[in-house]
Amino acid sequence: VCEEVKAKADEFETQNLSNTAWAFATLRIENAELMMLLSDKVIAKIHHCSCRDLASTSWAFARIHMQNQDLVSAVSAVIIHKVADFEVKGLANTAWAL
Repeated sequence: VCEEVKAKADEFETQNLSNTAWAFATLRIENAELMMLLSDKVIAKIHHCSCRDLASTSWAFARIHMQNQDLVSAVSAVIIHKVADFEVKGLANTAWAL
């Protein structure tokens, strides 16, 4: 599955990227190469991410204790402009993750 995701990641929309990161973290699959690829793709599309995408991706990295300062910086910069759009749970999960 990891190799398939890597091969098709360029085709993923932001929801696909965040769902994939969330799924791997939920299963506690710590594939640093894959997670960094997903992070790079999310950062490249950060302004297109929904609140849920931002929350899920942030949560995924925190869940598996994988630090990524570039992702934290990008999410933090965008969240300031979207904070009013967040649901309470998403905002709480994102705050916990960052």
